Amino acid sequence: MTPDNPASDAELAGLFRLASRLMARASHRRDFSHHAQHLVLSILLENGPMPQGELLEILDVRSSSLSELLGKLEDRELILRERNPEDRRGFIISPTDRARALVPDNGDDTDSLFACLDQAERDQLRSILGKLVASLREDPATGGPGRGCGRGGHGQGFGKGRGGRGQGMGRGRRGGR
Repeated sequence: MTPDNPASDAELAGLFRLASRLMARASHRRDFSHHAQHLVLSILLENGPMPQGELLEILDVRSSSLSELLGKLEDRELILRERNPEDRRGFIISPTDRARALVPDNGDDTDSLFACLDQAERDQLRSILGKLVASLREDPATGGPGRGCGRGGHGQGFGKGRGGRGQGMGRGRRGGR
């Protein structure tokens, strides 16, 4: 991929698939049976306890899928589910001390999947991925609005969930990277 040899859609898609597989493999090495568990814990550790509905919007998955995932994390004593005092129908999801010990500190670049990127590159990657995700969510071929399926208005992209938590997964109480 150079100015003389621009990247094709197939090449970019292949690189995304490879990166996804390698990131999943890295999560498995950290004693996670599925990279989704690592993602949930990373979000909770970066942003703190949050309503299950907010986590659902960030992850943009089906409610039943999140419930199953949270059940597995709860069985491993990595999260706590407590009734939301503001909405007794919902739950607040919190990471446990065991989760904090298992998942490396999000601020530790020595164990980060993105340690090879400087801050400007991370910001650029977040911007590009956000743009790509927004476009894919609008595409009927990927379950966007034109197709009449999916989760409707949930999962509005990075930083657009409820609760004013900044920039979604990329920025939390610690200020992100």
